Amino acid sequence: MSALTDCPGLTHPLHPIAGFEQITVSTLVKTLTVPQDAVMALVNVQGADVYWRDDGTDPNHDTGMLAKQDTTFAVCGGAMGTIKFIWDDITAAINVS
Repeated sequence: MSALTDCPGLTHPLHPIAGFEQITVSTLVKTLTVPQDAVMALVNVQGADVYWRDDGTDPNHDTGMLAKQDTTFAVCGGAMGTIKFIWDDITAAINVS
């Protein structure tokens, strides 16, 4: 299920925060490190745009979803374990909480 549609109707508490990580996104596909008790992650894109997919397939410029620099989006449920990121020709960072 899509990362952006898993959250409606979420009945689990969202606090305490399960963790934080900053990931450098460049030429190699990156995934999230998901704590066992996490139910949702907020992904903040910094430094450059990135492409992502949440179906377990590696993203690229042709098939990935574009996340623009300085945007934040939610990833919920099982999508946290399948979402992958790659750069848009410039190294970026994603802050995940």
